Amino acid sequence: MHQNIVLFSYFAYKLSDNISFLPPPILAQMAELFLTPIVDVTIKKLISAIADQINLAVSWKEELRRLKGRLTIIQALLQDAGRRQVTESAVKLWLERLRDAARDADDVLDEVAYENLKCKIEIQNHMRRKVCYFFSLSNPLIFQMKMAKKIKNIISSVDDINKEAQGLRLQPIPGGLNSEHRRRNPQTHSFCDLSQVVGRDYEVSRIVELLTDSANQQPLWVVSIVGMGGLGKTTLAQSVRNNERIKKEFAKIIWVCVSENFDLERILKEMLESVTGRACGNITNVDTVIQNIRNELAKKNFLLILDDVWNLENWEELRRSLLAMGNNLRSRIVVTTRDEKVASIADHKHHLKELEDDKCLSIIKQRAFGDSPIPSHVGLEVIAGEIATKCRGVPLVANVIGGILRNNMSKDYCKLDALPEWLGNLSSLASLVIDDCMNLRCLPSAEAIRRLTKLKELTVWDCPMLRKSCVEETRAEWPKISHIPNILFT
Repeated sequence: MHQNIVLFSYFAYKLSDNISFLPPPILAQMAELFLTPIVDVTIKKLISAIADQINLAVSWKEELRRLKGRLTIIQALLQDAGRRQVTESAVKLWLERLRDAARDADDVLDEVAYENLKCKIEIQNHMRRKVCYFFSLSNPLIFQMKMAKKIKNIISSVDDINKEAQGLRLQPIPGGLNSEHRRRNPQTHSFCDLSQVVGRDYEVSRIVELLTDSANQQPLWVVSIVGMGGLGKTTLAQSVRNNERIKKEFAKIIWVCVSENFDLERILKEMLESVTGRACGNITNVDTVIQNIRNELAKKNFLLILDDVWNLENWEELRRSLLAMGNNLRSRIVVTTRDEKVASIADHKHHLKELEDDKCLSIIKQRAFGDSPIPSHVGLEVIAGEIATKCRGVPLVANVIGGILRNNMSKDYCKLDALPEWLGNLSSLASLVIDDCMNLRCLPSAEAIRRLTKLKELTVWDCPMLRKSCVEETRAEWPKISHIPNILFT
């Protein structure tokens, strides 16, 4: 066993049948990372799905609106919950309950979407048989009654979760769907380090092909890149913008971060500033801005990238303004968005998918270690599959995990004199190895260790102070661990 574990002041954390080697702060932060983004993504997808179904619903339109409102309120609490779950087991349990409720709601919406699709097919093919249909769940009356009951049950569960959040004193932190947060979002830009882009070669090539297709003579042809937050829509657009074929194809490439407020005047002014390289704050008339852009782009094709578009407000007005410039031959527009309705304005819609696990692992390694080899004591290769799977294909999560690893690898854990109390929150901990912590004297409290109900093995190497307090001299720490089946001190 010693040959398979090469640690320097690190803990071994057993997940299922695999042994993982990470320093304790990383374990804690990864616990926060994995649960909170999963809940956040689930709720975002759920809110979007509810919005789609509200227009189709009849009997339970109001219930869906209520559910959407409650989930939006809860979503604002996620950042605070994610920060506190590491040290507060009650908050972690709250997040798990929320995750389960969101998944239940997602299942119900899947049923609704499936039933709507089935009804459309049946109507188109004239396949209904009235007698059988009345007694089946495809009967709209029976189905709506069934769904209304399920949705009310979910609302009740979400209400309970909301009350628990109040009891836990979870605080809303601007983020997610909070509009104030969106207005303060940092502006995106068109520059990126192409060497850091992982797993998107096909998408870049595909979009570049579409934008440079000489057979397509349609003016102001639009491509949308759509996907949930964190998938890398902006990064993909940056990669397209910096592609050599794109640079050769378009005389001007213009980047505008739109965000929540689709402000026509601001967008046109930013376009003008991009093509002239000068500020245009003294120009207040939109027609004057359009005329100046027209003069700058005379007989030139352009690529306009509208990043992070949240709504369609003023879209047609912008399109008319661009068409009015009269120089749109083979000019193109790229739109990035999370919203399917926004994406629908495009002539071609590109759905950005989750990355494969091995690509997520590449991002983690690159972010954490760059071009340097992975230190042997990290043991990252041993748990590679598990870490990558937990990313759920979201590059943003992989980047954050890599950042945590990078920031923690240099810390000197051999100076620890006591193990932290949050260790008791690692409910899956089955095997704990402590190695070369020369100053370590104390374990977590007896209460914290009692919460480690799956802990079956404790191995302590080269920790002379802890050895004294556990098995020699005072033995003050021994009662905390005496119930563990397998204990080894060397």
